[in-house]
Amino acid sequence: MYADVAIVGAGPVGLLAARAAAEQGAATMVLEEHGKVGYPLHCAGLLGVRGLGLLGLALPTAIVENAVRGAIFHSPSDLRLEVRAGEAKALVVCREEFYEFLADKAVNAGADLILGHAVRQVSTTGSSVLLNNRFRAHVLIVCEGSRFQLTRKLGFSKPRKILKAAQAEVRAPVESDDSVELFFGRRVAPGFFAYAIPLGKEQTRVGLATSAGSPLALLRRFVKERFGSDLPKQVEVGSVLTGGPVRRTHAERVLVAGDCAGQTKPTTGGGIITGGFCGVLAGRTAALSSAGDRSSKLLAKYEGGWRQVLGKEFALMGIARKILDIIPDRMLDKLFQAVAKSGLCNVVQEVGDIDFQGRTLIELAKSDRFLCLLPALMASLAG
Repeated sequence: MYADVAIVGAGPVGLLAARAAAEQGAATMVLEEHGKVGYPLHCAGLLGVRGLGLLGLALPTAIVENAVRGAIFHSPSDLRLEVRAGEAKALVVCREEFYEFLADKAVNAGADLILGHAVRQVSTTGSSVLLNNRFRAHVLIVCEGSRFQLTRKLGFSKPRKILKAAQAEVRAPVESDDSVELFFGRRVAPGFFAYAIPLGKEQTRVGLATSAGSPLALLRRFVKERFGSDLPKQVEVGSVLTGGPVRRTHAERVLVAGDCAGQTKPTTGGGIITGGFCGVLAGRTAALSSAGDRSSKLLAKYEGGWRQVLGKEFALMGIARKILDIIPDRMLDKLFQAVAKSGLCNVVQEVGDIDFQGRTLIELAKSDRFLCLLPALMASLAG
């Protein structure tokens, strides 16, 4: 079987890449090892409204479980900061229906979706890429998530800072039905944070990632202590990537996009919007390449294209992540106190964006109120 563009992985990034390639007129096929798209489930299902717009995704009402207008941050000693906007900043989606929605978009654009077929072997020739000695394509896009099997075989580096993660849905009270809660502290989640996302109907998606210890044990304790609930039997485990993009995301006739390329936000590990943007760009680039005989030159433009748009964002969020990683809990409490007094939460409310956080960080640094925060921040870094 031959296609202009072959995509490995029918997660959100792979499906967005497939839609983009097919819309450009390229014969496109998506190979997915599982019998359903988007599996295994492990994303939090919280998507920024602006990011969805940039991807050209208008979600049906039936897919949306809740709309989020704010965030409540809890320090290690449970000091509280709240940011709240006048309109919805993010949507909580039913993940299964969201993946099916993306699959329908790709198929309706003309892509062939092949489920239950794992790609184990890839060989590149002068004019094509051969998959499992059965499928052949002009260009391959690897969107295998956080498995890194094909990317490593193809010579791409593995993302840095891969944290173990766990999440589950519980019947638990939340402070606000339209606010996400984030909980910081090394006892809660070393190297990351815990979160509670209201789903509506008294259901809450809770999760965390960690750089040390068992995420399952930490999540069980967190849910018990914070919500007085037991962890259900059905728990999703996976990985959260906070180290930023890999060094190179293209090779001869091959592009990589999404988690396997490290195209996730270093602050939160979320990657559907940022990885999805890269997937769309990869799909369009691969389609253009397959239409001519300039594959190497065109595929290199994918690398420059996504770095031009997201490179600075990833760098700024990476700096924020490094600061959070080294601040001791006692100093993080002091930093929370300083932020509360400075009024910087008002700046976040005005310019905050759940996906493109670089602008928010820049505006915070430019604010006169940031000067009041500098002594506490420097003390935190020194501590």
